[in-house]
Amino acid sequence: MKNRMSKERLAGALLFVLVGAAMVSVAAGTVFHMRGMPSRISPPPLAAGAVAPHFELESLTGEVVSLAQFKGMPVLIMFWSSG
Repeated sequence: MKNRMSKERLAGALLFVLVGAAMVSVAAGTVFHMRGMPSRISPPPLAAGAVAPHFELESLTGEVVSLAQFKGMPVLIMFWSSG
């Protein structure tokens, strides 16, 4: 029984070390991958009443919609990502 208990503990410790090494490897890989990526610097936020930059987007129906189409009207724009 004592021999079996030590084998189980050894197996558990080995599994713990392997999982830990895998986690460190993934974290290090992510850090090094991110270093090679170009930095994406966001423009400064616009002040209230400032002119918004021009942009066009495709609507859910496939129509291209420009912000300029809504000049003089209040516009609420919501951006989100699904992935």
